[in-house]
Amino acid sequence: MDTERVIQVLLVDDDEYHAFLVEEYLKESHGARFILEWANTYDKGLTAIKERRHDVVLLDYYLGKATGIDLLEAFPSLTFQVPVILLTGHADERIDSEALRRGAFDFLDKNDLNGAVLERTIRYAVRHFSVQQALRESKERFEGLYHSVFEGILVHDGERVLHANPSLLRMLGRSQEDIAGASLSAVFNGALAPMLGATVHEGAAATELELRANGNEPLLVEVRARPHVFNGRDAYLLAVRDVTELKRHQAELQRMNEELEGRVEQRTEALRRSNRDLEHFAHVIAHDIRAPLSAVGHHLQEARLDCAQTAESGEAQLQSHFLDKAVATVERLQGLIDAVLEYSRISTRDRTMLPVDLNGVMQDALLCLDSQLKEADATVIAPRLPVVQGDPILLVNLFLNLLQNALKYRGEVSPQVNVSVRERGAFWQLQVSDNGIGFRGEEAHDIFIVLHRGENSTAYPGTGLGLATCKKIVELHGGRIWAESTPGQGATFFFTLPKTEVR
Repeated sequence: MDTERVIQVLLVDDDEYHAFLVEEYLKESHGARFILEWANTYDKGLTAIKERRHDVVLLDYYLGKATGIDLLEAFPSLTFQVPVILLTGHADERIDSEALRRGAFDFLDKNDLNGAVLERTIRYAVRHFSVQQALRESKERFEGLYHSVFEGILVHDGERVLHANPSLLRMLGRSQEDIAGASLSAVFNGALAPMLGATVHEGAAATELELRANGNEPLLVEVRARPHVFNGRDAYLLAVRDVTELKRHQAELQRMNEELEGRVEQRTEALRRSNRDLEHFAHVIAHDIRAPLSAVGHHLQEARLDCAQTAESGEAQLQSHFLDKAVATVERLQGLIDAVLEYSRISTRDRTMLPVDLNGVMQDALLCLDSQLKEADATVIAPRLPVVQGDPILLVNLFLNLLQNALKYRGEVSPQVNVSVRERGAFWQLQVSDNGIGFRGEEAHDIFIVLHRGENSTAYPGTGLGLATCKKIVELHGGRIWAESTPGQGATFFFTLPKTEVR
């Protein structure tokens, strides 16, 4: 026993000599330390008990006009429990039995009392009371939950209902008296037999069934069963949860999801048709424009040749100059038509995303630009690049446009392009930097707009679709692209591509 434990003892006894003996007995203790308080009358004892300061009460039977039994009868009205040991002057089975019936924990005969007996009886009473108190509190908590939970709970012995909580009684529309002793078949329409068999063999089981109660609307309930001990008997505990609303909401959600999926499929198909129509329209328009444009270009070329054969007068030279400009314009329009067609194909074609090694993509792009790179004396520096999930043709087009952009907007020194890569969660972030003329920070968004050519459009000819194409390709891969630059210090383009899917 813990030697530091202090036990508060109240002695209610009108015999001073006996109080002295009890005090001496407790001083002899070698275990717990006892602190004794003596009350020599019934009233003083009752007052001390009401203060709730004691761990145990030693109660003499004879208290003047009253008895210890009278004091025991007052305990229920105090809403306070403490172990009481009755002390009698002689053995009287009638008194002892009455004391136990009134709530006394034990009784001792004063004539046989000694220190060891008193200490042992007190310690056992305090310990037993503490255990009983914990059990009572646990039971109260359980009963509180049992009666307040929303789930229905039923205890049965495999054949008959032993008890049901209020929630289940409300579901069934019945009283405790009606259901107690009823068969499970009567309560659940015989639907639980397979589940109860599984419970016996597996230790737990669950099922869903329809529950009808007194002509009310049927309830869909989820029933879970497990072995249980009830009042010392082997039994089963059923937890019954009303899932009617849950199932109704799930069905409604499923219906809405299916409806939404249907709408998405319809709109996706409409978008496919629209894209096919758009591509067809673009081809028709391109053909209708390209044919007369080619004729115009042909006639202009013939006129330029005729003009070159004439005398080199000032008027002829002026005519040749205008014809050169007209031919260049026609060629630019033909290039623009081709670029618009290619741009339209990017978003209208169905694509299959596959693992793509960007090292091969870079090599293909460099091979396509070999003559331009040599002509510009350009250098491209790239590390080992990762494998991404994408469309190889589109990715080659992406790198082609970014490299062509660096060659087009180069400065006075030889172009140098640096490529780097880093991980960003589920994406790879690539960076393409050049040492060209750069652009103003406020143009960082506009340069990706279709047909935007910036303020240097006359000095740097083009269609205005290169970076717009890059943006479209990156977005089709689920990534994003952006740029940073300072005029005269080159430009850096950042874009993200998804990592390969783990299979």
